[in-house]
Amino acid sequence: MTILVCDKDGTMTTTASGARFVDSPTDQTPLLGMQQAIVNFGPELLLCASNQGGVAASYKSIGSAIMEFEFLFQLYPELDAACFCPDYAGKLCYVLKSAPDADFSPQIKIYDGDSYRKPGPGMLKLIQSWYRNDLLYVGDRPEDEQAASAANIPYLHINAFIKEYS
Repeated sequence: MTILVCDKDGTMTTTASGARFVDSPTDQTPLLGMQQAIVNFGPELLLCASNQGGVAASYKSIGSAIMEFEFLFQLYPELDAACFCPDYAGKLCYVLKSAPDADFSPQIKIYDGDSYRKPGPGMLKLIQSWYRNDLLYVGDRPEDEQAASAANIPYLHINAFIKEYS
């Protein structure tokens, strides 16, 4: 079976308000067709890998980003873990794992050679180091495809994924 890794904004979610960027943790709704596509794909595990440039740009705090992911875990109960890179330099990666009664205290990974910020392959290589199974990365932006290519992971654009699996 394959492990499905998805980008967050524009892939797993869109804003509930219609704004360009998430305004608050609950300003997220599943992207139309994505939940059914995930069910039909039937991944062994579901993970998220997301840049969070809003933290680097000081539009939101690390705490707000973590709260967004807490809400993402509610929207997608099958989500097993999420990684996010909050800095433009790509030196940090926060890892949140879903578990019963999880406190969402992140593990923080420090840069070790490959930038965690997409299009760098660091987040995807980190996920590869945890699992030896086949991975598929789904995203909506060129940097998602570039990160997958650099990590040597198959990639599908969100539109193709939903078309194929919903």
